Amino acid sequence: MENVVKQSGSRKGSGIKRRIYFGLVDNVETWPTENASPSTYEELGSLAAAVEMKTGEQMWYFDATIRKSSLQTMSAGARGSKVSKNRLTIIRAAITGSVLGFIRQHMNDEMFFIVNDLEGQPRFVGEEDLPAMLEEFDFPSGADVDDEVDCSITFEQVGRPALMYGTADTPLAIPTTPAA
Repeated sequence: MENVVKQSGSRKGSGIKRRIYFGLVDNVETWPTENASPSTYEELGSLAAAVEMKTGEQMWYFDATIRKSSLQTMSAGARGSKVSKNRLTIIRAAITGSVLGFIRQHMNDEMFFIVNDLEGQPRFVGEEDLPAMLEEFDFPSGADVDDEVDCSITFEQVGRPALMYGTADTPLAIPTTPAA
């Protein structure tokens, strides 16, 4: 056991940063690993090694609306058998052909994501056996001139909480170029 202390000077920002990285479960060669023998809560809540993609594969990114998109981690399950549910909601200010194509392509795909909160802390959503999958999407046209017309795309993953992907100061590598 150990103390869990508040970090001095931490901000109270909301949402996640604009760039959301994504990949397909089938394209992963090696999944990120946890610390082999964690001795602190910090080590228990962080991944120790980066995701590695299969030869010729890479991760991609989706630019979202800053501060409106969110990653929520919550408990699920009955008392005595709790798991975590991670809900990633991506908000875009307007519907485009590329957003529609993204939905059409990945509607039933098993995926994983790396998202940074407004503090710059990367989080990893999705696992080999418990991937993130599209839960719902909404593309309102608006009924009035001042209605919000943001598109919303939500992915869910059940399993462990979305762990830290390294730290804000030393994040793990995000494979955005094809693996050799």
